[in-house]
Amino acid sequence: MSNCPQCQVQLEIDPAQYGTLYTCANCNKVFFISWEGEPEVSVSALENVPQEQTPEPVPEYVEPSETISDKENFQDVVDFGNSDNPALTYSIEIAEIDLISQEKILSEAFLDAKLGLDWNDLQKKIRNGVLQISNLSSVKAAVILQRLKSAPFKISWQQHLFQVEGKG
Repeated sequence: MSNCPQCQVQLEIDPAQYGTLYTCANCNKVFFISWEGEPEVSVSALENVPQEQTPEPVPEYVEPSETISDKENFQDVVDFGNSDNPALTYSIEIAEIDLISQEKILSEAFLDAKLGLDWNDLQKKIRNGVLQISNLSSVKAAVILQRLKSAPFKISWQQHLFQVEGKG
């Protein structure tokens, strides 16, 4: 038999309550019962729990005073993606193409004026179900690969890095 650490009343603690929090029926003190069946006399875990607090107010939404980009259509990004950088290019090979059933998937991936690619010209380059596109900037290659990643094609790509020799 053990006593409540608060009111000292005698407690009947069942072994199933060892290792749990226990509430004294006499004084409502909550304390931990050790694995040996003894009340812990240290500070109760519940005494450290903060009382009900009022939530902090949510700040009002304020319109941003500055815009992220002063170019509405991100023409600077488009220009970079379409720039010719002879030092770094990509080649993409799209295989297992069936134009009859998959033309819509491909046309949606390439019919974007920002890519600067002509879908009609690309269609003419398809040979035996394979389309090879070379000399793509990294931005264009990333956009194309992202658009086709869940399409039912076999896609591979290569990066080409050309070192420019400096004068010295």
